[in-house]
Amino acid sequence: MTMVIAYDGSRDADEAIRVAARLHPGAAAVVLHVYETAPVGVTLGTGIAGDLPLEAVEPQAVQDVARRAEANARELAGRGAGIASEAGLQARAEVAAGGGASGTCSAILRAADEHHAELVVVASHGHGAIKAAVLGSVSAAVVHHARRPVLVVPCRG
Repeated sequence: MTMVIAYDGSRDADEAIRVAARLHPGAAAVVLHVYETAPVGVTLGTGIAGDLPLEAVEPQAVQDVARRAEANARELAGRGAGIASEAGLQARAEVAAGGGASGTCSAILRAADEHHAELVVVASHGHGAIKAAVLGSVSAAVVHHARRPVLVVPCRG
């Protein structure tokens, strides 16, 4: 069995890994961290409503931010894969770029397709309806759009 485990570095995501390992000991697991290449709230191009005009941003600076974001993501995914290995899964780390709940959902489902995963594992952070509506709920989006079983592990607290 192969599973894709979405991992954001939270305690809830750590617990989701452990639950998946208890349910499917010894399974292959791709621990996926989806990252954004631009800082949250920074967009480029229009110059209105707080956006930065494209000509105000050095291309090298954008590349540097993207490289740092990917390096941080690889470190975080590696930490998740370590937790999965300690829990008894045959784990490997993977990263993907995405943005917001919809981009994160798409990256998770794309990874599940690429790895022919039989299960997708996500943590539910329990933000509540209003916060989820504003921030987006990755777990809800994955459940809604997945073409394979999804294990949603609720938050602990």
